[in-house]
Amino acid sequence: DEVGEANFNRSAEFVEEVIRRMDVGQDGIHVTVLQYSYVVTVEHSFREPQSKDVVLQRLREVRYRGGNQTNTGLALQYLSEHSFSASQGDREQAPNLVYMVTGSPASDKIQRMPGDIQLVPIGVGPRVDVQELERVSWPQTPI
Repeated sequence: DEVGEANFNRSAEFVEEVIRRMDVGQDGIHVTVLQYSYVVTVEHSFREPQSKDVVLQRLREVRYRGGNQTNTGLALQYLSEHSFSASQGDREQAPNLVYMVTGSPASDKIQRMPGDIQLVPIGVGPRVDVQELERVSWPQTPI
């Protein structure tokens, strides 16, 4: 597997810490969690309860699915076309911010996100393609 279960678990712990520091709640920040490789899997959507405890519990329940592809383009397309839509619980007045954690270069073509979606890519591990992260980040600030 590209990232491997150990790196996946480290990434999940990092995301958990980020969420702990956010004002997650029905009247605060809403969170959706996707996992991607060959396909995109919605682990927690904007339509589901948005309490910090519920989101953190769902994140802890996410299991590594593996795969030897990193279809980042597919995942970002899914986010743009599905996750950030009113039918999926997106709030029009709320900013759309994506923390994308990846450990490998994309296996597919990545399209730039629409201007109303801010993307902060976070590279994990030695196989990260920093130039790719710079190309997809908005506003040009990969971590």
